[in-house]
Amino acid sequence: MTSNDSKTHRLRDGRLLGYAEYGDPDGVAWFFFHGSGDSRLLLEPMADAAMRTGVRLISPDRPGIGLSDSQPNRSFISWPSDVIELADALSIDRFVVAGGGGGAVHALACGHQIPSRLRATVISSCPPPKLEEMLPGRGDRVGVWMLRHASWLAPTVFKRRSAEVRSAPDKEWAHRMAVNDGEDLDFYRQPGRQQFWQGMQLEAYRQGARGVAQEMVLLARPWGFDLKNVTGKVFLWQGEHNPVLGRSARAIAATLPDCEAVFIPTGGWLWVLSHPDELFSSVNSALGEG
Repeated sequence: MTSNDSKTHRLRDGRLLGYAEYGDPDGVAWFFFHGSGDSRLLLEPMADAAMRTGVRLISPDRPGIGLSDSQPNRSFISWPSDVIELADALSIDRFVVAGGGGGAVHALACGHQIPSRLRATVISSCPPPKLEEMLPGRGDRVGVWMLRHASWLAPTVFKRRSAEVRSAPDKEWAHRMAVNDGEDLDFYRQPGRQQFWQGMQLEAYRQGARGVAQEMVLLARPWGFDLKNVTGKVFLWQGEHNPVLGRSARAIAATLPDCEAVFIPTGGWLWVLSHPDELFSSVNSALGEG
């Protein structure tokens, strides 16, 4: 890791907020939120594209993950306050928020809580408000029930996951390669990607499993805000290679008051990581930049 991807800021309540910064330091500010179970390092593959397209890419760890201190009783709608503090510390007035997976929910929370500070919200692979709609298997439904009604078990479950990431990384990687196909598999197969991905996930569990477990509990419960009240422009990019995610994205796009949605038939879960130039250029152009 370098100084650019291991930065911290002390928040007013005393917590440390970890973040990475990539791309053009004079470019359009994008606060890009990693997926659940990931860390700030997830955005490193987008660094060169951010430089090419004039994007200042800022990737914060959420509470209890990576370099960010834990926050008891945190919620989705408490996250925008941390983002504002970091933006103020970096002398950034208005900015884009973006996220994939669980990070997309955090970006939408910013659209709900701090619309006056946002230039746009960008989301991809956003889970549905009812998580079980994305996880149709019986075992998955049991897992969602556990997260929702027996959340005290979650740290134990994710401690096991943390142990797998640490003690059997090659086995975990083999499973990842086996269950993915299409563009997502192409992404994972790129040179150096296994080492990068394993390091990124190890960083997510730097403090143990509680931060990841806490976030998964949040995803299983009501989000604490209504999509109908997310104001400002939302750009939604969704690969439809996974039909479940495609259906969820269409429902989310139809609910948001001002959403411009792009659906990519062959795109996968990781479309934004695989096509950062297209993402950055398109959104910046819509904002009158570049």
